[in-house]
Amino acid sequence: RPGVGSGALTLGGTDPLLHNTAMVFAENITPLGGWYPVRIKAMFLRTKGGTLSEPYQDEKTVVEYLRVNAKEDVLNGSPDKSKGVIIDSGTTDTYLPQGLKAAFDEAWKMALGSDSSATSKYHNNPTKMTPEEVESLPTILLVLKGHSSSNANNENAIGMTRSHKDMFKESQSSEPISKSDVVVAIPPTHYMEESRGKTGTYTARVYFTERYGAQSILGSNVLMGHEVNFDIGRGRIGFAESHCDYSRYVEERDAKQQEEVVQRQQEDDIISRVAQNSANEENKNSDGAREEDSMTHMESDLAASGWARR
Repeated sequence: RPGVGSGALTLGGTDPLLHNTAMVFAENITPLGGWYPVRIKAMFLRTKGGTLSEPYQDEKTVVEYLRVNAKEDVLNGSPDKSKGVIIDSGTTDTYLPQGLKAAFDEAWKMALGSDSSATSKYHNNPTKMTPEEVESLPTILLVLKGHSSSNANNENAIGMTRSHKDMFKESQSSEPISKSDVVVAIPPTHYMEESRGKTGTYTARVYFTERYGAQSILGSNVLMGHEVNFDIGRGRIGFAESHCDYSRYVEERDAKQQEEVVQRQQEDDIISRVAQNSANEENKNSDGAREEDSMTHMESDLAASGWARR
């Protein structure tokens, strides 16, 4: 247990103990193809960073949703709706279509506003930054085509687009998104990687390098901070934000199991007491019946001897 910092692998389903948010499901658009492609419906930059479950908290600061002005075919690198961006935990970084870069740059500039720093223009060059500067960068929000039937009971989940009303503003409706679509947040602490050899030097690891028609990839830096359910049988991919802390998970799991043991013992005790009370009541009724029978027999004997009550 000590020293395990890479999260947990759950076989055969998901474990809610790992979740910070309810799991929502994107559609695997080609479930028989051997990969896990999703269709990006829209992309937003949310100012001030943060995740879905832990957004930026400051009542004095307005958090904005800025839509990347790109059509769906540009977001996915293909007009074919049966093709999309694959989710690949074996790829460290994220690689998106080249044609998306200009629109992303424009949204990036708007998100940073008047901030005059080395990050005012998005690039993939190593940059000296403080942790606070990194955390203040925009969060990338991906809107993925939802698996409608799986999300029917997730109406109020923070991972559903319906929980982000700013996404449906008229000024941002260049291409429609559905309330059954899902939102995956990539905070700056995930897409900005600190150099192991140069403390305080960060590099953006979302690259716009893939030609139109090539295969774009959402890599591990998108999956960080999530439990991801690769559900082959139902053609869907589930996302729930997670603390990804295995030691914490083990402690909470053991505590839950102990609570269940105590609860079962309490239930058994109650059942035992009820059964005992029932048995005592039956014995009491049985003793009363025997006493009444005894009196009846005694009176019969007296009557037979010629004695009667007066």
